[in-house]
Amino acid sequence: MFNLHEAKKHDHVIALIEAALSNGHIYPWMYEVLAISYELVGRPKKDIERVLLSAVDSSVDFQSTMLSSAYLSRFDNKSPALRMYRQASRHNPVRPEPYILGLRLARELNDVDAIEWAVVGILNYAWNDNYRELHKQALAAYETALKILEEDNNQVRMKELKSAVQDALKRDLVIDVVWNGNSDLDLAVEDPQGAVCDWETTHTVTGGVHVHDGFGPQQENCYERYVCVRAFPGQYLLRVNRVWGNVVAGRVTVKVIKYQGTDHEKSFTKSFTLTGDDDFIAITLEEGRRQKINESLKNNQQSNIGLWRNPFAREQRLGVGPERLTVQQRQVLQQFLGGGQGGSVTGGGSIVGPAAIGFAPTITPIFEGTAMGVGAVISGDRRYVRIGVNATFQKIVDVFNYSLNDGSSLRANGN
Repeated sequence: MFNLHEAKKHDHVIALIEAALSNGHIYPWMYEVLAISYELVGRPKKDIERVLLSAVDSSVDFQSTMLSSAYLSRFDNKSPALRMYRQASRHNPVRPEPYILGLRLARELNDVDAIEWAVVGILNYAWNDNYRELHKQALAAYETALKILEEDNNQVRMKELKSAVQDALKRDLVIDVVWNGNSDLDLAVEDPQGAVCDWETTHTVTGGVHVHDGFGPQQENCYERYVCVRAFPGQYLLRVNRVWGNVVAGRVTVKVIKYQGTDHEKSFTKSFTLTGDDDFIAITLEEGRRQKINESLKNNQQSNIGLWRNPFAREQRLGVGPERLTVQQRQVLQQFLGGGQGGSVTGGGSIVGPAAIGFAPTITPIFEGTAMGVGAVISGDRRYVRIGVNATFQKIVDVFNYSLNDGSSLRANGN
């Protein structure tokens, strides 16, 4: 088949695949190759759409549904592609990709219902490195949808749309840590369920997101931010860790906003002086809209549920200062924090240890293009040969921003 394609014998490719499909030898990649071959020989658009929709029937999980959506969009089947993106969001509602890619199609189609779905999804779940730009685009699409409804004089639908977007803009808990100086501080937040959110674990199964990892010397970059759109009620433990450098006057400011965007929004600011390399602050969230853990995030490599890198229980960290630890507990904690190299526990309630942190990135190549494997089985009488063909067509649909440890940002654009 590969040789036929390279020889531009697309009619032969079509005949071969159609024969395989009619005899029950069905693989998802066949529909994709058939659609491409149809396009190359100039078949009617309705034939191409029919083949693509047949491929959609085999989409049973998030990845296959997203791939089918991309192919539908590539062949300018915008409405079916948009429906597939919405189906992908039902497979995994916390993944931002369906909302981001679907918003483009929804705006092109002027589909108000789809715009509402995409805007609400982006405002709730799109918290990657360029979330500000994504949220800005979502709100611009929201204004477009309002204009469409206003032209149709659909006041009821306008009210519903405004209510949905206002609800999506609510944030149960927002925490900022701000400082001055050529230094780096890290914020880690442990929620009532024990999930830890920090620069390394940026998303948790309980909804917490670490959206900015800042460092000096530029003042506009000297902040850390934690956001939880729908949070569990209870006590949140903040750890402010000095990684390197000197903070001006040793002063750090913590800004907390509860129930942002609601009628009972509360905020307060707390300034304190760093007493060591680690300082802890407890915050209580009286009410929260989250009732359960995000099951869809449990298998996400960026998500984790765990405890501090600390051998003691949460209750001890909340209520027991280092001055109340036993000698044996102090020794264990010193060895854990310092690796036997001089970590210490101060009497003022701060945990101090050397900043011996290392990170080894795992680089995985992503292949793009066509690959084919062929296996042959010869019958016992050597009269027949059964050939099994497995072709793989892989294409990078889209690539999103990510941040490096030095705070710089990279972006690659897919097709």
